[in-house]
Amino acid sequence: MNAVLALCHFCEQHGPCVMFCCEKGGVPNTSSNESKLEAVAEDSPRQEFQPSSFSDAIMSAELSKPCSRQGSVAKSLCKACKSIPDDHHGFVSYDNAAGEVFVSSQHPSDPNVFSKVRQACVRSLSCEVCPGKEGPIFFGDENDGYVLSYTFFIKDSMARGFQRWHSIIVVMMDRIYLIQSWPFLVESIQKIISHLQKSATSVYNSEVSVGSQRCSRNKPAFNSKTVTPQNFRSHRSSQSNARALDELTGDKDLYSYLHTSFTWIMRASKLRWKETIPFIPPTFEQIRHFRPDETSDLHFSSLRNMRDVLQPPRFRAIMWHLLIGNQVIWHGDKSIVISAVRIMKEVLPKGCAKFEEWSSVCARDVNVIGMPRFTQGTNKPWTKDYITIEVARKRQGTSFDINNIDVKLSSTLTIPERGPTLLDKLEVALSNEILSNEVVQQCLLCLKQEWINKTRILHKFVTDKRNKEDTVHLLQDCLQCTDDDVKLLKFWLGGPLCELF
Repeated sequence: MNAVLALCHFCEQHGPCVMFCCEKGGVPNTSSNESKLEAVAEDSPRQEFQPSSFSDAIMSAELSKPCSRQGSVAKSLCKACKSIPDDHHGFVSYDNAAGEVFVSSQHPSDPNVFSKVRQACVRSLSCEVCPGKEGPIFFGDENDGYVLSYTFFIKDSMARGFQRWHSIIVVMMDRIYLIQSWPFLVESIQKIISHLQKSATSVYNSEVSVGSQRCSRNKPAFNSKTVTPQNFRSHRSSQSNARALDELTGDKDLYSYLHTSFTWIMRASKLRWKETIPFIPPTFEQIRHFRPDETSDLHFSSLRNMRDVLQPPRFRAIMWHLLIGNQVIWHGDKSIVISAVRIMKEVLPKGCAKFEEWSSVCARDVNVIGMPRFTQGTNKPWTKDYITIEVARKRQGTSFDINNIDVKLSSTLTIPERGPTLLDKLEVALSNEILSNEVVQQCLLCLKQEWINKTRILHKFVTDKRNKEDTVHLLQDCLQCTDDDVKLLKFWLGGPLCELF
């Protein structure tokens, strides 16, 4: 998880400040003699407060070199703001399996990261607070990053109100990732906060039981000094009751614990999600796209191939019947018939496409049907006007051309010279040899979408009960439809509009 986890504190003297942060870093130079090991034992008694399965994720930790940002701000830090001593360079954990390194220090080493974490710290402890001031909250933007902030209080007998205000923040640039990880992050952070609060409460109770801290907290450090506007700042500094967090909790290994906890959260968050290439469900048109049957030795491979084999006049007659809703009946050689039915599914929209690839009877309510044999006496077509296409092989073989196939058409109507505009444009695309089959397929999709939109406009007019003159004006002047176009629209209007495409 490319994120930064940080512990923040609202200091009475310096305001919001970043105390301790963990981030993914580069491989440090461990060969230096200045580096010394800081053990993070797996049998630590604090494990009961760690997230579940923490013992499986513990990794070695050692001191790294000082961060560049840390030295520049260390001089202005008080005890409450400082987490690790100046001579302590930070913590490093290695994930050998993933080849990653996690670094924890006072501040991020990168100035840009430090700026984002610092801004998130100020907002989490000033303006961006939830009701009751304790609990998780989300804020941020795409420029400064998105933040999950969990604010909480730590008991301190020397502080104003006997408590100090802290927050644990998670800063990253991926908003969706952070929101989806919200339940896991909040639960893990709650366990860390519970451990801190429980330890601090134990120390607080022991201090209060010894004696009241109010008098010692309010006692002036220098009774001889009179507070004036000139010495107010120095007087306030001498009156500081700031104490380090490890002192408040009574845990000298507190930051070793925070490092292992933050490291585990970052590593476990990454393991929870696996980034893969998403599978995009195919569109209906892609599903309907005919893939030639490898076991068949004779079939149509595309609309263009069908047009070439049948010859343009026959192809136009079949498409004319199909587009205006008349039944198209294929019969004869099974492999050729089935391939023809599958390819013709590409032409009609989903809501109007009703096909039967192979049937012994002439089914009703079917636009295109494939049959072994059609006889007018025993088979009654579904529509009044229809067309039948009989296909047969002249000889066995894999050569698929006009010389190896016998085609016979029978139509109840004389096909007009002009047909639907969609058919005219489709034939222009099919006859253009420069265009590939894939480009022709996209042209067909665009043409269908154009006429689906016109169908929806007509449907709106019909449902609004417009008069005949308005409808005629819409069809002729606005939609520029011919008589065959009107037949196509009426046929497409009969299909469910939500399933047209």
